[in-house]
Amino acid sequence: MRPVIIVTLNGKEIERKELDQDLVAVGRDMDNDIVINNLSVSRCHAIIQIRDGKIFVKDMASANGTFVNGQKIEGCELNDGDLMLVGKHILKLDMGHQKEIKSEARDQHTKYSSSALDNGTMIFDVETRDKFLSKLESEKNPNIPKLTLDDGKKTLIKSDYFVIGKRYDADIVINGLFVNEHHAIIQKQSDGSYKILNMGSFVKPVKVNGKVVKEKILAQNDLIQIGSYRFTYNQ
Repeated sequence: MRPVIIVTLNGKEIERKELDQDLVAVGRDMDNDIVINNLSVSRCHAIIQIRDGKIFVKDMASANGTFVNGQKIEGCELNDGDLMLVGKHILKLDMGHQKEIKSEARDQHTKYSSSALDNGTMIFDVETRDKFLSKLESEKNPNIPKLTLDDGKKTLIKSDYFVIGKRYDADIVINGLFVNEHHAIIQKQSDGSYKILNMGSFVKPVKVNGKVVKEKILAQNDLIQIGSYRFTYNQ
């Protein structure tokens, strides 16, 4: 079984591309091997290459960049299960437990050796980019609990001591009158559950499901509210 690139958008699979050649081009133009018809994707966005039995991805100076497991890359080796973010789409490498990849020695590198920031590509702002990176991280770590804002942006609770507040180094930074530097803390418990602690003021307390709490073990779909900020807790 050959390795496969699985292309998804918003969690829905839209294409599978078997890596049956040494070089696979990804981009918006129709002559790419994986065509992603979206303005967030450059005309030739990235290439995936097989060399010496290994798989590599290289960004082709795309407008919005190529990310692997949340990290922006110029080029890197891929491993089974790695997730690439190309525009709004997530591409997953599925090796199918293959031990070795045999090269067919077809070199198309000259055709795709360079790319500029092409006209017509929609450039992501930082907020939009972070939103799609959060989706990528959620798919890579599905068992880590997360907080989801009303606008759909997700933040994984990756530490045992997770801070919400206006301090610059908080895990989620919020602003507003009467918001404390450490306004709420979510702590992982010994049994694997997560407890939220209210560190806020009397004027702007932490609410869970509409009720002011001092501390509470969080449950699926609990709604956390701090002033105008609303987060849904999901496990």
